[in-house]
Amino acid sequence: MNYQWPFRWRGRAKAAFIVMMWGAVCGTASAQDAALSCGSATLRFDLPALLSQTPLAELDAVFGIAESRDQLLTLPGNMPAAVVTWDLNPVAPISPIGRTLQATTLLASPTDILGTWQAGTDLGPFLVGGEQIGFGGMTRFTLDPGINGILLFGDWALRYAPGRSDGLRSGLVLTSNIDFAHAVFADIGDLHLSLTNSTLEISGNLLVSDGLIALGFPATNYLLPFGEFSLTACLTNSDVTSDGFVDVEDLYAWEQGAGALDVDADGAVTQTDRDALAKVIRCNEARTMIRGRD
Repeated sequence: MNYQWPFRWRGRAKAAFIVMMWGAVCGTASAQDAALSCGSATLRFDLPALLSQTPLAELDAVFGIAESRDQLLTLPGNMPAAVVTWDLNPVAPISPIGRTLQATTLLASPTDILGTWQAGTDLGPFLVGGEQIGFGGMTRFTLDPGINGILLFGDWALRYAPGRSDGLRSGLVLTSNIDFAHAVFADIGDLHLSLTNSTLEISGNLLVSDGLIALGFPATNYLLPFGEFSLTACLTNSDVTSDGFVDVEDLYAWEQGAGALDVDADGAVTQTDRDALAKVIRCNEARTMIRGRD
């Protein structure tokens, strides 16, 4: 399965030369709000904590974004590691049959990311709507003896519900969107959030949620830590020409002083904007080439 970020190579020799000669960084619209691109998210499961106190018996398989739901159920286990990383999804990912890959829709101010993150509607075990960061990917778990079937968790979306922010929870929530759409898989605790040179980093603990409790996990496990979450991405306004693509034409326009020049959305136009734009172009180009080989 192939999908692409909004990227195309229409190259001008000057712009291509600039991308090759200058260094690298991190997509969308005003000096106040910026979009995510070129990132990845990692789940690091504490399997002893997760498996010894829940109906889950084994992390049997991990999959990407290409398999259909039927394949998720029937492909053999692949002995996955406890640490899994998936790329962020673009604005409009193409879903295999029976799945719902989650788009990355977050537009946020670099100076107040959570304050400008459009919140979802908190329904306890479910968190619906709002802006999100979509990524991957699927996990498959076998169940304890005497319990038939398997459980799939994946097609992930990181969403925000400020009402879920308290002494343990940050308000960020990881939802699973396979079979039970918008299901709260984990609350994120001990949140660390930083933005440096247009690179956004989010990390925290995975906490057993009311969504898992609703699936039959023991109520005594509520907010039990069972791993770590981390995410790294570029937060920029890279579509300088406002044509719906991020490519060397944007870099050419920036060099000419034309279009939306405040790429890093900090209210000033400096060399860091040009560096951020070059990075996202190079990242998008690399991913387009990789997708083409899939």
